[in-house]
Amino acid sequence: MKNKAQKIIAICVVMLELWLPLTVVAVGQNDTGSVAERGQNDQALPENFLVKTCEMLEQQAGRIADRLAQPRRNLEEARSRQDERLAEHRSRLYNQVELIRTRYDERHNERIKLMLAKVADEETRQALLQFQQSVQTAVAARRAAFDVAQDDYGIAMDAVTNELRIAVNAAADVLQSAIDVALEAAKTACADSADSDSPDIKTIRAELQIELKAAREQFQSARKDMAPLSDSIKPLTEVRNAAFRAAKKDFDTALEAAHSELKLSLDRLKSVDEAETDSNNVEDSPEI
Repeated sequence: MKNKAQKIIAICVVMLELWLPLTVVAVGQNDTGSVAERGQNDQALPENFLVKTCEMLEQQAGRIADRLAQPRRNLEEARSRQDERLAEHRSRLYNQVELIRTRYDERHNERIKLMLAKVADEETRQALLQFQQSVQTAVAARRAAFDVAQDDYGIAMDAVTNELRIAVNAAADVLQSAIDVALEAAKTACADSADSDSPDIKTIRAELQIELKAAREQFQSARKDMAPLSDSIKPLTEVRNAAFRAAKKDFDTALEAAHSELKLSLDRLKSVDEAETDSNNVEDSPEI
């Protein structure tokens, strides 16, 4: 159950981090494409065409800014919800583990109590109490090792998730900056062309389209260079599971030693009792 939940969490993280790139990459494609198509069909430029084109660039810059801002706001909200769900999952898992441990302790103590109730001599009683103490020590060591491994895994998971988020944010910032620079350059060129005797609107459009395309390609390249979150999670899971196996092995060894010690103690006590019984039988024998 624990591994399944962690896989679901990992998948959700990957989907969230891929959602922003796909949304942001689409920014500017429709706007610049339609402007370029209109530019290819322009044959004659009216006197007010340059002014209108510059106004369109301002409007286009606003639309692109909105398209960039909204997905990032949505992503931040999704990340917050994801963090809340992860915190709830960890709290629920912790409570379940504590409940299981409490029930185990109750059953173990009840068994020892029943065994002690059947014991008449103090030596056997002490042997059982020593066995109980050995088991409790082994259980505590295993639980501590499990807790450390799980805590380390959670911390490492948060770290790699945060690294991916930072990488996505950085790539989006670069894209935003490149688009801002391209739009500002186009607006400046448009304003400069207003003072020129031969404004070249087609060139301004073409250069803007080239810059926006380069920004998108740079973003796509940065996204592809990001290692999948699953690649980072896999070694963390292996380290945690190895720690679990080592803790269980140590526990099994300690438990086996406790059982062996109890058996030796009981066998020794039994031998003493049998020897004393034989001695009593000899002394009370009518043949002697």
